[in-house]
Amino acid sequence: MIIHAKSITILGNIMEIIVNGIKYELRTEEHGAYVVANDYKGEITIPAQIIVDGLPIKVIGIARAAFRHCKDVTAISLPEGLTTIETDAFKDLKYITEICIPESVVTIGEEAFSQCENLKKVLLPSKLNHLSAGLFSCCTSLENIIVPQPVKIIDYRCFSYCSNLKNIVLPEGLQKIESYAFENCESIEKIHIPSTVKDIGEAAFYYCTRLKSIVLPEGLEYVALECFAACRSLSDVVLPASVKMVEERAFSATPYKESGVQYSHDLLVSVGKLEGENGCLRIKEGTRVVCDSAICYEDQTIKKIICPSSLQQIGRKAFNNSDNLTEVVLNEGLEYIDAAAFDNCKNLTEIYIPSTVSRIEVGVFAACPKLKKIVVSPDNPHFDSRNNCNAIIQTASNTLICACPTTQLTDDIVEIGDLAFVSMESLEQIALPDSVKRIGWNAFAGCKNLQHITFPKNLEYIGNTAFCQCEQLEDLDFPASINHVGYDAFWKTPWQQKQPKGMVIIGNVLYKYIPYDEEVEEGENLPDCVIPDYIQSISEEAFRWVEQPIRIFLPKNLKSFNPISFSRCCYLDNFTIVRPDGVGEDYPFNDNTYHSAWIDGFFFMLDEKEKTASLVISADAKRKDWPNVLPDKVIYDEQAYLVDDDSRIVFRINKGTKKEVADIDRIIDQFIEQQLAEKANR
Repeated sequence: MIIHAKSITILGNIMEIIVNGIKYELRTEEHGAYVVANDYKGEITIPAQIIVDGLPIKVIGIARAAFRHCKDVTAISLPEGLTTIETDAFKDLKYITEICIPESVVTIGEEAFSQCENLKKVLLPSKLNHLSAGLFSCCTSLENIIVPQPVKIIDYRCFSYCSNLKNIVLPEGLQKIESYAFENCESIEKIHIPSTVKDIGEAAFYYCTRLKSIVLPEGLEYVALECFAACRSLSDVVLPASVKMVEERAFSATPYKESGVQYSHDLLVSVGKLEGENGCLRIKEGTRVVCDSAICYEDQTIKKIICPSSLQQIGRKAFNNSDNLTEVVLNEGLEYIDAAAFDNCKNLTEIYIPSTVSRIEVGVFAACPKLKKIVVSPDNPHFDSRNNCNAIIQTASNTLICACPTTQLTDDIVEIGDLAFVSMESLEQIALPDSVKRIGWNAFAGCKNLQHITFPKNLEYIGNTAFCQCEQLEDLDFPASINHVGYDAFWKTPWQQKQPKGMVIIGNVLYKYIPYDEEVEEGENLPDCVIPDYIQSISEEAFRWVEQPIRIFLPKNLKSFNPISFSRCCYLDNFTIVRPDGVGEDYPFNDNTYHSAWIDGFFFMLDEKEKTASLVISADAKRKDWPNVLPDKVIYDEQAYLVDDDSRIVFRINKGTKKEVADIDRIIDQFIEQQLAEKANR
């Protein structure tokens, strides 16, 4: 079909043409035309070619969001010669039931067909080599799909929530199935994973409730976090010898996980109900790894664990919350104990660390209130229990990484490690030796009866939530040497609750700004916050819950300036930060004055000079497709700000939590909802 142009509009260097209700954008660099957004209705037939000034121009693409939300479109016919379908092109078309994508198409953008809830049939072109993120997500009527042979990657959330998808053919040559790719595909009963697949992302098959069996291919090294979690019919799993670790909750809430003790090659995959062992788990000889979250929470009968001489690694949260566990016999030859492996084992009384253990992650024995005896082998070169101190100390760094109620602190300890004393409810007082310079995150969190602590005179660093929920901690004397205090370090302590309005200063740190109770008339600002010049750092979330406009004057001696300090000033229409010359030169805004604003549910920092906006969210959470998530520009006070695709992103996210990084859209939504709820309850 050839269509002659009847209406031409020139916009800068872009030529737009409207023909028979279809709008095109001429892209000279690509020598073709793209269909762009317009008010489309009914059956749409895209021509293969149009004539402009007597010259034939091929229709080669469907532009970004061209048909998005065109709810009255009932059918679409695409021409051969089309090469590109951009992001969101057909998103949320409620009435289309089938679509044939021409063989000429080689690129389809993210979420191009997402939320087409009546789409039942799709024919994909044979030259396609990548199924992009969210491509068919929430296509709840889609039943069958054949993935073309060249496809190497099925991207993030590609088929998530395709609840009627029953049959899917994956090609040999496929290499990677990304996170959440088939999440909530409740109708899939079986699926063949090609032998070429070497990587399956976290929660890739989460809540595929009818999936009964799975054979994973040789070469796969990790079964990712929650990969098959909540697959309520999954009872038959075949793991290849190449698997090195089954990660946390990979098979949680499945019959496979809950049915007895599951081994695969040299892995202990899961521990369900013990039969006839009188509560003793004797891990069989030849087992090299106890996998992450091996314990099934439905069964808490384990009283004793005996490790074989072959065991080298105990995974993350392997036996945490084992309420009846009283004894663990660790073997010589064990090398690595991952984080929280025995966390919250409430009846564990003693532990011996063999000489071969070279790595112990945080919180391995956290919240074990009856733990009275901790001994490290005197032959261990990496850890020690010097002077019979009843603790685990990292020898090289002099860091106390695990304590118990009977721990005796030695005067050569430099650091109290993360989670070292967490939830130790019997602890009432403690004097830290003057050698200690650093207290890690959550180090004393939840010590509900801690009434008194003597801080060392050389203390420099207090980590995030270090003393949060210490419900008896009221009177504190801080040394002047402190130059860093983490967010919520003293949250829910009597000490913090009784602090006066205004600036709360700890050492050389502005820890909190507590707004004054005085009423502020509409349109008026709070009193200026002039931070003293001797302050060297500002704690994260120092200005949380400041709700009226305020001017913040940064001190001249500020050594570091992280805008996360202001990222939780929620529901603030506007605040101004005045920065002395030379302070925080790595900050993304060039002017000395800049503003914050909530715009369309997102929190932005606005650069008045450059007229740019940066979204406040976590650098760890920045997805490769982030510019596609954000608007191109935002309007604030009738002024336009361009959204910076490479903006400095600073919202806090727990490190190492892959699910949070992958699911950033949901995190933003949850964050906003949480703030609304918290504000409503205050």
